[in-house]
Amino acid sequence: MGTITHLNERQRTAPIRITTEEEALAVAKDLAISLAGVRNGALSEALSRSGLLAVSIPSDFGGADVSNVVLSQIVAMLAQHTPLAASMLTLHLSSLELLRNGGTEEQRRAAFARAAAGERFYLVQSSEILQLLPDGIGYALSGEVECLCVPQAEWLVINRRSPTDDTALLIPVRPGRMIERSSSTGPVRILFDSEHVHSDSLLTLGHDAVRLSSALNRLLRASITLGETERSIAEFSRPPQWNRESVIVDADRESAIGQLLVQTITLSALTHKCGTAFDIAQVNPSSQTIGEACRQSSILEFVAARGPVGDRQTEALDEILAIGRSYLADRSGGNA
Repeated sequence: MGTITHLNERQRTAPIRITTEEEALAVAKDLAISLAGVRNGALSEALSRSGLLAVSIPSDFGGADVSNVVLSQIVAMLAQHTPLAASMLTLHLSSLELLRNGGTEEQRRAAFARAAAGERFYLVQSSEILQLLPDGIGYALSGEVECLCVPQAEWLVINRRSPTDDTALLIPVRPGRMIERSSSTGPVRILFDSEHVHSDSLLTLGHDAVRLSSALNRLLRASITLGETERSIAEFSRPPQWNRESVIVDADRESAIGQLLVQTITLSALTHKCGTAFDIAQVNPSSQTIGEACRQSSILEFVAARGPVGDRQTEALDEILAIGRSYLADRSGGNA
């Protein structure tokens, strides 16, 4: 197997080329088992070598373009053993979905080529104080973005929203950039001080790019919850050691497993339905198909966050109202 040179001149093994959905699922299964207990840096390297970073690249750009149903299954497999790897892949795939609907053909081709070479993307939302001013043949970037953790990826994909348009910035992750965090486990802020951004790194996004990327992110995060729930079932299924309260322990265990099974079956059905709706929206994009995919992902997010058992919180009312409003708007011919 050959090697490639990373943008920071670091060589690594070239990734596996995955061409079918069956290969993607097989690689994900083997990788999930092998990554159990692996640390952050090694996780990133393993993902790069696996070929999974390229599985959603459109076929027009040489990718396998696997279905979104399969993407959700891959993420759930990883989450059963290594939730962090599943989260890394989720942010990467959400980035590619954003770029899929933005920029020129050459900009998309360049970005997808990086993913095919094993370079990982990390999607972040910009803050209101992120400024982009003309600077020669590019722009000067100032301000900050917030990430859940210090990115191990090669590229930041910053979704920069403005009243006039939505754009995506492709910013290489490099040492020396100022990073602040309030605690050892809290989110981090990445600071930019008039950093030059080449004009080719600014991609104008299509009308539904942000909606679709956000919807895919919700689908994949629910898939992480599904994988973690399946892992919990396996852990609860192990016979407990005998003790004086064994009858009570068994009763609690049976109740917990029962609720986990309900959640697993519910999430499995909904992730499949949402992935199918997403596939339809990509093949036949329209206000109706895109609206349905986004709505299904919102329903899925709601169920994954609260589970199918127990009382629904009153603060969930706004989410329910938004889902209903979206449905009625689509039926009346409006935009969701």
